[in-house]
Amino acid sequence: DSDCYKSDCLVHLFNNLLPPTVQCPFLHPLLSGYCITPVSLSPLQIETAHGFPGLYKKSPHGISSLPKLSPRYRLNDSYIPHKYDLELHVLLDEEDSGIGTQYTVRGKVAINFSPANPTSVITMHSNVLEIYTISVTNLNDTTEIIGLVGEPLFSGDDRHFMTVTTDVVLLPENRYEMTIIYLAPISTTSWDGLYLSYYTGTDGTMKRIATTQMQVYHARQLFPCFDEPGLKAVFNLKVIHKMNYTTVLGNSDIATVEPFSIPGWNKTTFNPTVPMSTYLFATIVSDLDYIEAPEGLANFPVRTYAPPPVIARGGGNYSAEIAAKLLTFFDSYFGTTYRMPKMDSVHIPHYNSAMENYGLNIYREDYLIYYPDETLETGKNLLTTIISHELAHQNFGNRVSCKWWDELWLNEGFATYVSFLGVDAVRPEFRHREFILNDAFQYSMKVDVSARSHPIVNDAVTPDQVDSYFTGITYEKGASVNRMTENFLTEPTYRRGLQYYLSNKTYQAVTGDDLFHYLNVAAQEDNRLPEGVTVKRILDSWTLQKSHPLVRVSVRDRDSVYISQERYADPDSVALWWVPVTVVTQDAPVLENWIPKIWLEADVPIKIMNHDIMKWIMVNADATGYYRVLYDDWFTGLIIKQLNSDATKISPLSRSQLLDDYFNLAFLGKVEIETALSLTEYLDQEDHFVVWEVVFTQLRQGYIFAQSQEEIDAYRNYLSSSLNLALERIGIEQNDTVHIGAAGILRSKLIDWACALRLNSCTSYALQHYAAWQEGENYRIPRDIEASITCSIVANNGINGTIFMLEKYNTTRIENPAKLRYLNALACLKTVQALYYVLELALDDSVIEKAHALLVFQRVAMNNQGRTAVIEFLKDEHRMIIDRIGGGSAEPIRAIIASLGQHVSRHKDLDELLQFVTDKAADLVDIRESLYPYFNMIRSNIAWKIRFGKSIYEWMTEHQTTQPTGTVPTSTTPTSTTPDVTASIETSPTVTTPTVTTSIATTTLSTFSTPTTLSETTPIATTPSSATLIYPSITFLISAFVTVSKLF
Repeated sequence: DSDCYKSDCLVHLFNNLLPPTVQCPFLHPLLSGYCITPVSLSPLQIETAHGFPGLYKKSPHGISSLPKLSPRYRLNDSYIPHKYDLELHVLLDEEDSGIGTQYTVRGKVAINFSPANPTSVITMHSNVLEIYTISVTNLNDTTEIIGLVGEPLFSGDDRHFMTVTTDVVLLPENRYEMTIIYLAPISTTSWDGLYLSYYTGTDGTMKRIATTQMQVYHARQLFPCFDEPGLKAVFNLKVIHKMNYTTVLGNSDIATVEPFSIPGWNKTTFNPTVPMSTYLFATIVSDLDYIEAPEGLANFPVRTYAPPPVIARGGGNYSAEIAAKLLTFFDSYFGTTYRMPKMDSVHIPHYNSAMENYGLNIYREDYLIYYPDETLETGKNLLTTIISHELAHQNFGNRVSCKWWDELWLNEGFATYVSFLGVDAVRPEFRHREFILNDAFQYSMKVDVSARSHPIVNDAVTPDQVDSYFTGITYEKGASVNRMTENFLTEPTYRRGLQYYLSNKTYQAVTGDDLFHYLNVAAQEDNRLPEGVTVKRILDSWTLQKSHPLVRVSVRDRDSVYISQERYADPDSVALWWVPVTVVTQDAPVLENWIPKIWLEADVPIKIMNHDIMKWIMVNADATGYYRVLYDDWFTGLIIKQLNSDATKISPLSRSQLLDDYFNLAFLGKVEIETALSLTEYLDQEDHFVVWEVVFTQLRQGYIFAQSQEEIDAYRNYLSSSLNLALERIGIEQNDTVHIGAAGILRSKLIDWACALRLNSCTSYALQHYAAWQEGENYRIPRDIEASITCSIVANNGINGTIFMLEKYNTTRIENPAKLRYLNALACLKTVQALYYVLELALDDSVIEKAHALLVFQRVAMNNQGRTAVIEFLKDEHRMIIDRIGGGSAEPIRAIIASLGQHVSRHKDLDELLQFVTDKAADLVDIRESLYPYFNMIRSNIAWKIRFGKSIYEWMTEHQTTQPTGTVPTSTTPTSTTPDVTASIETSPTVTTPTVTTSIATTTLSTFSTPTTLSETTPIATTPSSATLIYPSITFLISAFVTVSKLF
């Protein structure tokens, strides 16, 4: 059997295509064991990724283990910088060695500052290569001679302190100027300070770029400074550069360009900036090109810069236009005026994030560059959101900055929230007022109960600690708490409070109390809060402690309910919150506004509310508050009954959060998984992206772990009706007018799941595309569904589809993202043998480019049959992987096992991987220790499948019909389950309600008629030519295999 994993066995591709009439004995004996239809699913092609981890500048795990250290890392407001006059002589080229060392900067900085108190000791930050000279002048009395006592002292640690002692006392009422001449590096090993990047020109030569990344504490690598976010100053910049570097950018616009004293060099002088933090300083030296936003969209130049080939292809047009629109919107919405003279957005190749430098934003390629004929709608949504985020920072972070990094959320949480408002204003088709629920709210709730959770206001002191807090809590939870605040204050009040905040704190450093004050002023003007309660009192409960509440709703008596709170995932905790509770009911299902019906107070964990319990009730309507809700079994049953009879009576946001709450509560063990699944029985009615996104997210893991035919059939048969009906309503055929924004993204995900489950709705649609593609060389599958359709083509057309897709891969230019989609499709083959053969091809760089080889292994690992192929290949050919992909390094093995760690859920596979690491220990010495977290991940997968998988598959099997079979309450009045209201408030008692059981009540739910279209039992109608595509003759297969062998 092991020999059949090798490429000399015909089964690699043929068994995907054998017509049912071919009997096993007809074949070579080696093939006879492989005539059974493979038990397989195609890997999902569209990732369900939420949040913006790509924006987190640096965020290692292990936040809770970081020790608190003394404030000696802080300058403690000892100095007030006013202005930096900075001159940088940038040496990028080899021939500059006569002037200085290549990849260095000869710098001069004159710092205008005042001491906060009388002192003769000046401490600032410096992490440059060498200090040549330092002098200090009293600008109020130029006749005063100020000498230095000894040499400057350096801390020699991660504080990067440089201390200078003067021979006179410096007074607060005077201004002083410290002038320093120094040498700084242009980093070639990291993306911080001033560093080297490059792009390949149209002539094939490398074009250098000097660019910056100062956040969090890297300005000190380029020039000595007071490098803390709260210490703002004006920057006057001069850059000395070779004349061939025609693009020289700074935060402000250019004042003059003049020849420098050295022939062939220019000096570019910039106008002064507004006061800003050192981490926002930026400059770029290169020969990039640009496109400017159309006239009339903004009152100042808004440009996108990128390598000339990118601009020539129109890649910067969209971002320039959208940036101008966003800046105009933000000024209008917040009543501000953008104060810098221009806004440049720059694509820097190889950069891995995005940065909001004042007036000079820097992005990685897919966060800025949009090609109308190539970029997916998901990509367009992402880059629009990222651009909106960075431009939102021009107010939140740049105009007004956090005083210290412990309140980083004042920058990042606000920029994240405001970015959704911006996209909703300029690209309403993406529906970001709703999309925030999936992308920030639900995402951050999962982070908030993980080991990576921490309070929004952190305890960062050291550089490493600061780096560690660029997380989903700071960004997405910060955004979600802002959304909740807007909801309970109402949009007009919240907006006016932010306008007060921005106008009164312009160019200042702030704390959370500053924000709360101005929000409270607006709240009092509009009477938005309970008597005697302030915004600070409410928001302190959300920002100073981690996690979030679980709100329970349970029957009290015939006419009232209990509403109580406890800490989610830790009911024994005494932590409580000020919880705004919005309510909708069966009689009033539409929320007229988001003003709370009641408040759960941080010192009173339970409230009683009047309600007829024979009718359903939902709290946290439209997910207005940052908490989860658990209903007792009586109300859960009533809600299920409403969903199954007419789901539209409950808003899409409420449906989405209800599903997300119950699946997460099930995975936590607070309800049975069957209860969560019963909330999906109505999905035949569902069309809204914000709900389907939760369904895809919560069901994805069970799908990935499905291995047996029964498990696969459970998913396929349960979801087929809902997916097909949704596709019928939204339209499976491409409509460029309708399928844009959120509607286009939903359609692509519905098709992806239909293709992954190999539903006829996808298979027949893919076959139409395949036939048209073969007839017309220039035919293109709509790009948003191309990955799913090409996967289906390969999965259902075996050797023909594989040869066809390889040809498309090899004839598509490297920069076209479709190239990788064609390659990824090869991982959709159905059998271990065929997938093993694909892995062999991956190591033949005459077939698959060497740079893409590792990707093939990672994609095959996503296929439920491919995992076996990958493990077998590791055992057989690990040395070839190390040599051909890793160049002698075992790092590709680590990356492959990391991919397996996300998908493997069988003891057998784990045992084989562990044995492999033991057997090949000598070749894996450098990576062995790093592999164990992936093995622990697999153990976690196995445990998850044992705990939930069997129940999910069995429940889906029992509910395969299109008729809802859940149950609802009978007319009998339920027994009250009274919480302990007599418990002492001071002890914060845990309110108890009955455990929700899988049998919710006894009455059968109303049913839906079974759809007759897109039936999974209906055979695909095919023309003779398409039938040939599915079942080519055995003679043709053998001939094709011989041809492929010769080609490869």
